[in-house]
Amino acid sequence: MNNAGQHQAEARGRLPAYVGAAACAFAAAYLLAYLSPLSALDFRHGFLWPLASLCLAAGLQYRFSSHRALILFSLIMGTCGLALFGLWRSGLSNGQVLGGVLPFLDGGTYFHDTLNYIAKGHISFASSRRPILTAYMTSLYLLTGQSYRLTLLMMTLVAGLSIFFASRSVGKTCGGWAELGMAFVLLLFFRSFVGTALTENIGLALGALGFSCIWEANASSARRLYFWGLFFLALGLNSRAGAFFILPALALWSGRAFRGHTKYAANALVTSLAVIAAAFAFNYLLLFRLGTPAAGFSNFSFVLYGLLTGGDWTTFYKHYPSFANLADAETVKAVYAACFRLMATDPGSLVRGIFRAWREMYFGVSGSYSFVWVNSVDMTPDLLRRASIVVLAGLLNAATFACLALLSLRKFRNRVTAGPLILASFAGVFLSVPFAPPWDANVMRVYAATIPFQVMVPLVGLSALAGGTRGTEPDAPAKPGHAWMLGVAITLLCLAPALGIARGDPADALRNAASSATDRTRLNLRHSVSVHLGQEAQLFDPTSVALQTYQATQRDGRDGHLRSFVPAFAADLAACPAGTTLWLTIDQDREGILYLASGPEFIPPQGLFSLKATGASATAFPPLLRRMDQSGIVTGGAEPLQSTPLRMVSDR
Repeated sequence: MNNAGQHQAEARGRLPAYVGAAACAFAAAYLLAYLSPLSALDFRHGFLWPLASLCLAAGLQYRFSSHRALILFSLIMGTCGLALFGLWRSGLSNGQVLGGVLPFLDGGTYFHDTLNYIAKGHISFASSRRPILTAYMTSLYLLTGQSYRLTLLMMTLVAGLSIFFASRSVGKTCGGWAELGMAFVLLLFFRSFVGTALTENIGLALGALGFSCIWEANASSARRLYFWGLFFLALGLNSRAGAFFILPALALWSGRAFRGHTKYAANALVTSLAVIAAAFAFNYLLLFRLGTPAAGFSNFSFVLYGLLTGGDWTTFYKHYPSFANLADAETVKAVYAACFRLMATDPGSLVRGIFRAWREMYFGVSGSYSFVWVNSVDMTPDLLRRASIVVLAGLLNAATFACLALLSLRKFRNRVTAGPLILASFAGVFLSVPFAPPWDANVMRVYAATIPFQVMVPLVGLSALAGGTRGTEPDAPAKPGHAWMLGVAITLLCLAPALGIARGDPADALRNAASSATDRTRLNLRHSVSVHLGQEAQLFDPTSVALQTYQATQRDGRDGHLRSFVPAFAADLAACPAGTTLWLTIDQDREGILYLASGPEFIPPQGLFSLKATGASATAFPPLLRRMDQSGIVTGGAEPLQSTPLRMVSDR
């Protein structure tokens, strides 16, 4: 046996020991999360666990390069699982979740309309802006037996698999270290959305699958795989609107990439445009079947107004506060009218806004890689956090410019077969920046679908600067993967509600709306999600949170979103005693999110029951945390006793 064979045999012999060590590390992390719930947030927000897991994965990859796929899969799923478990154990309340579980603000609206579809057969104007997420979540919710936690788990699993496929496609052409780097950066982006009902879950999943298909199609010249990838990417951008100009950029690139012996493949360009149109048609099919067609991408009007005025998406309401009381469709028309007036009176406002967006994207604090910073409760020392952010974000930005500079040189460009793809995707994102400005992106949320394309640029730059690979030289057979199969499954899940599967009766909703001028609130807690605040959380009970932990995250949360945005609501949440159960449900007659609190003696009634609406309508704006007492519940249609509401607060 030669030395290489002997070395491989020894490595295989030591593999069980290393696998056992990795399993022990993850088991210790879960135990730490159970014993110290506040430290569990480090898996979701901090830097200690990501750095430790990256070092562990890098060491295993160095020793067992033939098991790269298993190592990568374990890193991704372990990190996603710990982020989800850490959120549930912590009981965190911020702008995304309440009590670690209940969806809030945007997420609350999307999940509320999942319940609305099942009970009433339609979704609201707000969710109609992103109908694909609501359709996707509805299908998963039904498949999991109407379990919201299992729905979150499935969404996390799907996104994790998508990150795995995107990273593996990079590894097939650029090697193991680029593969690991892709997974690490994508996990840094995704982990803060784990456990939320936000569009980033499906936007990133579809975008990563689209990237995987397109990248592998570039390496193997597989047209069909490329068209699948373009469709998934376009669907991801319809799910989480962002850098739309990447779609025509890739369509133009396809004519060159698949030209064969011709000068330019016009048929590839035409087919690409048809595929993009099909994805937009899919989105509008959901709008027509489930929601309000006029709502599609309507919030872009606020982004455009902020771009023209030097502000952000909230600037319109600051300039015209009286419009806050208008219906959504009317407000959108008013915003666009104001934008057109601004461009007519000051054409330079658009140019100034465009350059401001580019400057902030590539040289500002809220730019390309701002997602590596998450301001919340965790055990990472501030010094380590800030140093990691400066080093990581600075390295990625520097590598991006280095890659672009190298690709401008013909000698290097000829050596990198993915060079045209990188340049086309970067150009598409670059041109999109003014219309998805960083100050409205909120740690790059709006770029969820195109984050893999963005991350690939510095990875190729780092690889080139290290003098290693050519950027696309395969170290394994470059046969197409199975990412497209997962993409097709997601597409079918999104399509199911449009076919009327498990759809409530819209006629019932109309009759209820016609008779909703009453002080009665009808509820059905079968359509709900809840979290219990106990003295101590149980190890195998994900539905409960320890009261001490819940109160600590309410008190110590660094983002302070609830306290600054809805201070009275935050105070009411923090005042909940032990034994309280928090609920999110729907009003069976009105449109709106209901947040309820019940005491330890409360027994949830079966089917419909009633509460008495007092003081104001119990609708979404403003939200109302209402007490449910058994004495105040009457079933069977009898007049209910008055329940005791807590104070009302404002919400956006």
